[in-house]
This record gives sequence, structure tokens and C-alpha cells, in this order.
Amino acid sequence: MLFLQSNGLVEGGQDSYNHFLISKFAFKYPHLLLDQWGKPIYTILAHPFNVISLSAGVWFNIGCVLLAGIFSALAAGKLGISNYWISFWLVIFTPISLGNTLSTLTEPLNMLFLSAGFYLWLSNKKVATVVLFSFLPWIRTEGFVMLVPFLVYLIWQKHYKLLPLLLSATLLFNLLGWWQTGEPFWFITNNPYFLVESEAERFSPGPGSFLYYIKANSTIFGNILGFIGCIGAVLIGYFYLLKNRTELRFPFWVICGIFVAYYFAHSFIMWKGMMGTHGMTRVMMVIVPCIAICFNFLISEVFNKIGSKSKPIALAAVVILIMANTFSSYKAVGYPTHFWNINKISVKQIDNFENLTRAHDLIEEKGWENRVIYHQIPIYNALYNKDPFAKPLSKEWKTENIWSIDHENNWAPKNSILLWDGYHAQREGNMLYSQIMEMNDYRLIQSFRLSDTAISDNDMLLFEKIR
Repeated sequence: MLFLQSNGLVEGGQDSYNHFLISKFAFKYPHLLLDQWGKPIYTILAHPFNVISLSAGVWFNIGCVLLAGIFSALAAGKLGISNYWISFWLVIFTPISLGNTLSTLTEPLNMLFLSAGFYLWLSNKKVATVVLFSFLPWIRTEGFVMLVPFLVYLIWQKHYKLLPLLLSATLLFNLLGWWQTGEPFWFITNNPYFLVESEAERFSPGPGSFLYYIKANSTIFGNILGFIGCIGAVLIGYFYLLKNRTELRFPFWVICGIFVAYYFAHSFIMWKGMMGTHGMTRVMMVIVPCIAICFNFLISEVFNKIGSKSKPIALAAVVILIMANTFSSYKAVGYPTHFWNINKISVKQIDNFENLTRAHDLIEEKGWENRVIYHQIPIYNALYNKDPFAKPLSKEWKTENIWSIDHENNWAPKNSILLWDGYHAQREGNMLYSQIMEMNDYRLIQSFRLSDTAISDNDMLLFEKIR
């Protein structure tokens, strides 16, 4: 229902549209299959959906989240946790999950692989688990962080023969990248986050608070799940370390370990202002299965301690608690709580969408849609069916990135259109407002601005190249 209320847009901002475009065109331009910004596993698995339409790509992510909920519940059941349906519900209706499912982001697929790995290991499918986990860094770079607690667990349990398999996917992709680029450490030298760090002055948002994600918890896990889930994690540690409940070894080292390592890593990166981080809370969606299982564990332990006569009352209280968490998730995300009303809009349009639409309408009105349009806004290519990877001067070449323009020797074709915006064109396109206004081979056609005094992030300027 939320998708029907989405107004044709997706969550995740321009990152969603970038992932969609890379995946959509990957088999047309095979080098995109190894694009580390697009993430190879997402690019490949989502391609059959994204090649159909943006909406089909969203359905792929909806399926990932539903399956992540199922595997989380099944993993909880394998641990002997009662009422394990709770894990399924929480994985789906936590604020950060609810607010990023209607997207073409990589987080839902990462969450699916993680929860499936939990279930496979607890089902004694050890080789399958290790191979599956080896692909985590190729869905999201933070997968390397998630591998660390699992690696420690494998060593602690003396599963030495499984260790090489944990690097199998990385070795495979690095060999392919080496073959493609000639760079022997391709997985490092082509990593977009390391490249961003090398241009720190241009991309760095500056240092933030180490407690940033804790302060934003109401829009991440929600206060109910966050508080009870953390108590559940502490309880797992208490029973395993002090009460010698060995059945909790995997939940302690891996489920709780991954949660702590991942949360700490992102808090540290935010604190230091590293790797182009801009405080995007959606990264925490990946570890929702961990905290959902911890929440479920605590509820199960409470149920095991109370008498049978009290259990119906306790179950009713839990249902009310979960429904309150669900309602607060809808409110935190800003989705309509009248979910049955299809006229209510769920996904909010991006801030510059109105100006982008006006600019495109003018381009169509002037009959310029077949000219090469330079811009730095992925949503434009996604919504208007542009191929951003076509070779220059080919018949399909209708759009190009602003960063490709040489400021000193501008070889952009005469009569091409430049759609400049106040954020992406300056940040990713490396073309400042002062620079474009001084380029005498362009003439300004139309301004779409909020103010005449200062350029804002959402302003757009439409230029034509006249020589």
C-alpha cells in the first residue's frame, strides 16, 4: 500500500537512482558489473527487475525485506526463542526499514544476506554460511566490518578450514577487477569511499558527534526496539559469559558482535567525518535483524519465567508494545498512518524535484530533448529514460555528466544543454556557480531559483552552449 502511495518516486535520494541506473545498464555495458559504487552483487541480482522499470526495482527490495524478516524469524526459532514471529514483524516495521524499503538501495539486500546467514549457520549449513557471508562486502563496503566478528568466531571455534572461504568472493572480484584494470589491488584502489577520502576537502562534511546515531535512534530503531533490544543483547552476554549457556555462543559472538562492530564503525566514521559520510541513518538498516532477534530473545526469556496463566496477558502486552512501535515507526518516517487511503502520499519528493520538472518541461517545449544534456542529477536519467553510460558521439548519447566538462578546453558539442543545480553540480560535478557564470561559451536560458540574492542547493540554471 505504501508503494501505491509513493507517487512514482523512491526513498534514498540520488543514491537510489544511481544504483538503479548502474544495475539497469550493467549487461549493456559489462564494466558496470564490477562497479564498486553500484556494488556487484546488487547490480547483478537486481538487474532483471531494474531493466524492467524503477517500480520493478522497488519490488525487488520489498521482496528482500520480506525475506529478511522471514529468515530472522527462522533464525530466532532455531535459537529456541518463543513467539519468533516478533522478529519478522520488527525487521519490516522498524523506522529505518520502513523508511528505506521503497528504494533501489543496497541495504535491503545486505539485510537479507545477513539474516539468511544467521539461519544457515544455526541450521548447521556452515560452508554455505561462510560463502554467503563472503559476499557481504560486495553488497555494501561495510561488509568487511561485519566479517570481523564472524572471523573471530570462526577462529575461536577452530573452524580453520572455513577461513579461506570467507575471502572467496573478495578474491574472485579482485581477480576480475585486476583483469579488467590491470590493478592488482583493485578492491582497494577502486573503492569509492577510499577515493572520496583522497578528495577530502571537496567531499568531507567535517567531524560530527560520536553519539550521532544514538541521538537519532527514534528514527533508526525506534525507542521501544532500541531500548529493549539492547537489554536483550546484554542479557545474551550475561547468560553466555556468566551462566555458561553455550547455545548462546553464536548469538553473542556473531549476532551481537556484528551489531556492535557495525554500529561502532559508523559512529567512529561520523565522529571523524571520514569517507564522505553525511550522517545518513539508513546505513543502520543492515543490522536491524540483529537487534530484532535480541528484542525477541528478551521477550522469550520473560515468557519462560512466567506462569501459563499469565502468558495470555503478557502476549497481549507484547502485541500492544509492537503495535506502538509500528505506529511510532510510521510517524518517525512521516508515512500516512491512514495506510488504507491511497490518496495519501508516502514517499516525499526530493527537494529540487519541482525545479527539475520545470526545467525538463522547458526542454521538451523547446524540442531539445534529443540534444546532449549535461547534468549531475541521476533522478533525471531514471525518470526520463536516459542512458548515462552511452559513448560520446554515438546515436544513444543524449546525456552526460557535468564533471566531464573541461573548463579550459570545453569540447562539449555546440547547442548542447547544461542543467546546473546548486548541490550536485558543485559537489560531484566540480563546477561552482562562479565558474559556470564566467564561461562565455554558454548562454543562460532560464533560472529556477528560490531567491535572487543567493544560490541554494535546490536552484537550477539552464544553459545552452553557443560555440
